Amino acid sequence: MIKTTLIIPTLNRHKDLIKCLNSIAKLKVAFDEIIIIEQGDMNKTNDVLVDFKNLNISLYCLHVKSLTQARNMGVEKSKGEFVFFIDSDTELKQNYVEVALDYFSDHPKVVGITGEIEQGNKINDKHLSIWSFIKMCFGVILGAHSFKMRITRSGQYGRLFNQSKQQKVQWLHGGHVAYRQTVFAQGFRFNQDFIRWSSGEDVMFSYQVYKHYGDGSLMYLPEFRLAHNCSADTSLTNESVVKMRVIYRFIFWKKEVYQHSSFNLLCYLWGQLGLTVAIIRENKNKLATVRYLFKSYWYLAKNWRGIADNSVAYNTFILGKKNTKNIP
Repeated sequence: MIKTTLIIPTLNRHKDLIKCLNSIAKLKVAFDEIIIIEQGDMNKTNDVLVDFKNLNISLYCLHVKSLTQARNMGVEKSKGEFVFFIDSDTELKQNYVEVALDYFSDHPKVVGITGEIEQGNKINDKHLSIWSFIKMCFGVILGAHSFKMRITRSGQYGRLFNQSKQQKVQWLHGGHVAYRQTVFAQGFRFNQDFIRWSSGEDVMFSYQVYKHYGDGSLMYLPEFRLAHNCSADTSLTNESVVKMRVIYRFIFWKKEVYQHSSFNLLCYLWGQLGLTVAIIRENKNKLATVRYLFKSYWYLAKNWRGIADNSVAYNTFILGKKNTKNIP
C-alpha cells in the first residue's frame, strides 16, 4: 500500500484548480497519488493537467453533480494508507503532508485530523453586544451553540478559527481533512443521497466516525493549514441553497442527534431559528429568501417522516422539477 492519497472533487473550477495544483507542486513532501473527480467539463480539466505531468494525477469523470458521490468515488479508487480531502479552491502550505504524517505516526489512536483554514474565516474582533451575549448563552443552554468543534443537541456544529492549541473535536472540515484508510475499510462512506454542494455532508460523515471510534479519535491541529479562496457553487440557485440547508440539516439532526425527547426537539427548533435568521442576513433579497424558507419549512412539516427514512424525493424539491436530471 502506498502512503498518501489526495482526493480533489471539483466542478468546473479550472482557474482555482490551477492555483491548487501549483501549491501541491511546491510541497516539501509529495502525495503518492492524486485523484481528481471532475463533475463538469472534462476537456478543460484535461487541458489544465497538461502542465502538471510531474504530479501523479488520475482524473475521473462523475456524471452526477454530487460532492458526496465524488468523495466516495475517490475513496474507491484510493490506495493510500492516509487519505486526504481538499476542495479545488484551496492552496496548501508547503509542510501540509509532513505535519499530518508526523501527527498520525505519534498518535496511533487518532483516525482523522483537520486544521486551520485561512482567509474567509477571520475572527470578528468587535466586542459582543449584551443582546448577542445573552442569545449566545441561551443557545449554549439549549444546545444550539458551541464554542468548540462539537455537535450540539440542536444539530448545530461549533467551529474553531485561529486557535493556537491542538484540540479534540467531534467533526472535521470536509475540504481540509485527512483520515486513516482504516476508516473506509471499516465501511464508512459519505451520504450518497446528498447532491451538488451537499451542505453538511462533512459534519455528518465525521460525526459518524467520531461516534464509532470515540473521544480523541478526531483532532484539530492549528499547524495543519491551508488557504481557502471561497469560490461559489454556481450549479445551484439561491433558492436551492436555502432549501438544501434546511432539509439536509434536518436529516443530519434526525439521523445522528435526535434522542426522542421533547427537550431535544426544542433544541432543534431553537437552532433552526438561528439558522433562519442567519440565512436571511446573508442574502440581499430578503423577501425572496423568506419565501424560500417558508417553502422549505412547509415541505419539511408535511414530509419529515419520508425525508427521515428517505422515502420521498427531497432532492427533486431542492432542485426543482426542471433540474432533476442525474440526481440520486
